[in-house]
Amino acid sequence: MAQLEDGQARDRASGTRSRMRADAHTAEKIAEHVGVHPSTVRRHQRAMSG
Repeated sequence: MAQLEDGQARDRASGTRSRMRADAHTAEKIAEHVGVHPSTVRRHQRAMSG
């Protein structure tokens, strides 16, 4: 759990670039789980975030 919090603090500290990288990583995980292509998930993430 502490590891996750460290990651979040690092993301906040290093700003948008690492957050985008985290989103891309999440997209791949979601895509894996749902069985769709990661770029599809990323497109949805962008649409959701406005």
